[in-house]
Amino acid sequence: MKESADMVMEPRHQTLALAHTAGATWTSAGVKLRRHLDVRPQRRIPGPSSIVASLDPLATSRPILRRMIVVLGFAVAMIVLGVVAPLLESLAGAGSHAVAAPPTGSVEGPVEGPVEGPVAAPEVDATPASGAGESVVDSAAESEARQPAPEPSEDERGEAPVATPSNAEATVARVRVELTVWRGGDHPREGDRVARRRSEVEGRASYELTHPARAQQRLVLLDYAELLRDEPRELDEIALSTYVAGPSERARTIVASVYAGGQELTPKRVGARRDIEIELPAGVTEVTIAYRVEVPHRYWPLGCVWRRCSLSGAIAPLPSEPARGGVWLPADGRVITPVEWVVDHARFGAVPSWAPGTEPTTEQAKALDGQELVITREAIDPRAVIAYPSVFWGPRWHHTQIWHRGVRVRVLHIDVRPGDQYPQENLLHPLHDVAGHVLSIATAAIDIASVVSIEPPPDAELTVVQGPLRSDVSMFHPTAVMVSDQYLELFATKRLAKFHDIQVARSICDLLAYAHFSGRHDSSTDLWLSGSFGVVLAQLWQRARDLRDEYAVDLLAAWTFVPAIDSFLYSGQASFSSAYFRGSEDQWPVRHHPLFFANELPSGRRIHEKLSDLLDDPQLAGFYAELGQNPDSDPRVVAEQAWGRELGWFFDQWLGPYPEVDYAITDVRSRKGDDGRWHHEITISRDSDRPLIEPIQVYVNERGGQDHYLAWNGEALPGADLLDQPSAAQHVFTLDTERRLASVRLDPRARLVETSRISGSVIRSARGDSSDPLFNNRAPAKTRFVYRGFGFSVAASELATASTTQARFNAISAALAFEASLRRDLRRTAEFYAYTNSEANLGGRTRFNFYFGAKRNRQQRRLRLSNTNSIAWLNTGGLDQAGGMRLVERLSLSHSTYKYGGWPERGHIVYGSVAGSQTVRLDGATDHRFSLNFDAGWAQMWPLAHHHVLATLVEASVVAPLASKLEFRSLNRGGGLGALVGFTSNELYGRGVARSLVEYRHVILDDLRIPLFNLIFVRTISGALFGGVTTLSGCDDYSGWFGSNSWYGQVGYGLAARFTWLGVAPQLLRVDAAVPLGRRGGRTCLGETLPDYIAEVQGIDDVDRLLPPFNINVTFSHPF
Repeated sequence: MKESADMVMEPRHQTLALAHTAGATWTSAGVKLRRHLDVRPQRRIPGPSSIVASLDPLATSRPILRRMIVVLGFAVAMIVLGVVAPLLESLAGAGSHAVAAPPTGSVEGPVEGPVEGPVAAPEVDATPASGAGESVVDSAAESEARQPAPEPSEDERGEAPVATPSNAEATVARVRVELTVWRGGDHPREGDRVARRRSEVEGRASYELTHPARAQQRLVLLDYAELLRDEPRELDEIALSTYVAGPSERARTIVASVYAGGQELTPKRVGARRDIEIELPAGVTEVTIAYRVEVPHRYWPLGCVWRRCSLSGAIAPLPSEPARGGVWLPADGRVITPVEWVVDHARFGAVPSWAPGTEPTTEQAKALDGQELVITREAIDPRAVIAYPSVFWGPRWHHTQIWHRGVRVRVLHIDVRPGDQYPQENLLHPLHDVAGHVLSIATAAIDIASVVSIEPPPDAELTVVQGPLRSDVSMFHPTAVMVSDQYLELFATKRLAKFHDIQVARSICDLLAYAHFSGRHDSSTDLWLSGSFGVVLAQLWQRARDLRDEYAVDLLAAWTFVPAIDSFLYSGQASFSSAYFRGSEDQWPVRHHPLFFANELPSGRRIHEKLSDLLDDPQLAGFYAELGQNPDSDPRVVAEQAWGRELGWFFDQWLGPYPEVDYAITDVRSRKGDDGRWHHEITISRDSDRPLIEPIQVYVNERGGQDHYLAWNGEALPGADLLDQPSAAQHVFTLDTERRLASVRLDPRARLVETSRISGSVIRSARGDSSDPLFNNRAPAKTRFVYRGFGFSVAASELATASTTQARFNAISAALAFEASLRRDLRRTAEFYAYTNSEANLGGRTRFNFYFGAKRNRQQRRLRLSNTNSIAWLNTGGLDQAGGMRLVERLSLSHSTYKYGGWPERGHIVYGSVAGSQTVRLDGATDHRFSLNFDAGWAQMWPLAHHHVLATLVEASVVAPLASKLEFRSLNRGGGLGALVGFTSNELYGRGVARSLVEYRHVILDDLRIPLFNLIFVRTISGALFGGVTTLSGCDDYSGWFGSNSWYGQVGYGLAARFTWLGVAPQLLRVDAAVPLGRRGGRTCLGETLPDYIAEVQGIDDVDRLLPPFNINVTFSHPF
């Protein structure tokens, strides 16, 4: 059977035994390698033979000869640097930054199979990279040891080049800290008490400089606590809830004093990040800062939730240096400088006599109140310098540890381990074996590390701490790995649990790689290099586990008709959504990791994946093998040697913010030739905010199943420098086939990160910023038919008091909804409904939606024009005794800024509509009814705090008869679901109705972990205090509207549960109790007296039996 790019198939594993060019090898009997986690069993597009011919001959020579040449080259380089460097420095001002020329060429046309690995192996219009010591990139910052390089003395300095970081900034060799932790409820100062949900840390940090300060030198420290000073309002409600726990609170570092050389100094806050800058007097060797950190009620990595706290990144102001990277890296970016950290003292302020890690006395245990303090002081390689230690405290964790290959693996988990432990877990058990999963992942990762030459030293320690982390399944820090308390809280079959396990494996591998490379190069290089190495280790781990190469789209593609799955796959509004999707970039809605918050450098995932587009398997393995055995090597030089070409353009392009780029299939032209074959021209357009060279792939499928794979290396001007490449470009593929084309797909392996910019394509004509950027990646677009859900509402009080079967049915409203559109099309949708309610035994409705304007989320635009048509078979058991068939045609216009519709907390919706209604009798009667209805409304969410919102609604409706009389069902209702729910649906009628509703929606209990058979996980219990008023006109005319006797009201309270299906897709269930205000009888409507007429229709003498003192209603959404 032929392999299709639409199919997900098990990858073929290859045993890892790839020789490095220096003679070193990565070998392992049980470890297998696939360079891409997302590839199918594919054959590679052959690259030009010039690549093989141009490989550096030195790389293939014998190891002894290579070492001799390298030593000789290094000696020559040192001489050249010593003699020529001052001259180059004096000339530096005369030159400008030159960006290296990119590779040239492209590959296109039908080939043997889909692309796996380098998309294009282009010819290079530049000199091939030479051996070590002849780097074409600046490697001046490469350190020879794991400590910062010593600065030359005044006598040695002379006219020497400026050091990095510049001589204007002092550098730090060691930081010594003392910490006093005050938990929530403690009293750190007389009269002060720490709020129970928060904490405070008093600290004293001494910064030992690498050399005595010179006059006017500055010490620049990063303050991670300043991140998220304000709530990130650009996020939707689901994403925001992963950063903010309850009302938004900010962290804060308060600097009490700064001393150096026996004198007090005055620190300054500079820039938008409010970095701490201290001007140093000449000669000082140490700076001491006394400070206090206010730890907010916020999710980890910095915050406290359920009294479990993390101080990661805010243990003290952090030594830093300017970030170094590509040409588009912002100049104000900084990275943390790894140094030696010594935690001299760390205690709970309320229990100063207890030392963490020791057994408390009876008195100490009472003061500890079941809590503990955990400090991870060192990287897994204790010799490595680190960016910061991690500190955790809270209710005592369960400790599980093992020793493996001389490494102590320690897991601090919240829940006790279940009896059925990994790998023999019970799928329906409410507790998962977190420790078992983590230990298995960690030991396998250590095994792989030993194979690739980065095995931790004996007696090393690897610590994993579970806590309230929400933005990621797990997060790596220099001395510990965080794991979310919602880790494995899903229907944890092996195929689903692996999505979480892979994230934990990636974090542990990042920890191993960080310790191996930290302090080897400049801090910026070490940051992305260790991350890149961590990615490849995690891929090796996945291959060793023999886990299937699939992501959520592959696994759930056949279930997209289910609304929760459709929303999950295409809206991204779900828990840990990034864990379930294929890609080449770590995308952070907020850059809140301490290592990345102050710069725009990429994670190592981008560098690894982009290198994968250039280097083949042996070349990539050689790159990592060399760096594993020789971590001090310049990774840019090693990459150039592995590829055989210059890569300055590559690092200039990718070491910075990701470009805003959009790709589109803008034209597909086909014609049949005289020979009966079809000739096709496929035009791919690219629009970017900057010059760009990025390989792309195109998959073409013939009718009948024949596959074709095309590739373009991304060059618009072959041979030109990067900065001379155009930001907008097109490429035309030509292809000959036996049959017509069935489909064309751009980027079938989802390796691109796109931002909608292109306004036109084969299937789209709209503003570029208002579309899904992936909509134009397929021609023709794929259709989508989705079961939207089953809506069910019960007026419980009406149901309980009804005396007839029809009246009971009238208390229930239900609807079955479907939606159809083109996949990822934000312009048009069609909706189909089948329903029953108090007026209709059965009804059907179609609605055609046309969307305009900017996007309010990934799936919807703000402005919607709708045309609705419905038909209903009316019942005769209500207030209207005559039935028939009713037709309604409605045209409506709405403008919504809700980012998330499930429980919006910000934004508004403004709407208006006009509808025509025709009721036709089917029993031979001729009293047909015709009317025209006008509606308008405005709903607004007024956020008071996160999870606390004031919701208001003002709306009005007017109905006018057309050449006929009105019925009860034609009038506007003032009570029931969608109106005043304190009244029954048949109590209040009028030609004109205006209402104002208000709700205070608030969270009562958050961060819940209540599993129901591991299918549904209850996360939040919330409440809604609501009230409202309505005013009615008469039923026969508009008299009395807004008069003193036209007003009715309600008050009530509702409880809502927010839960997730399968631990992923969010849902809502709400139960309301409402009390009517102003209920009165004797009102005449259409010749009948209400509410007495309600009892008369049901054959009851006492109407009070049908009018409960309060109403109970069950719904699956908020009323507005």
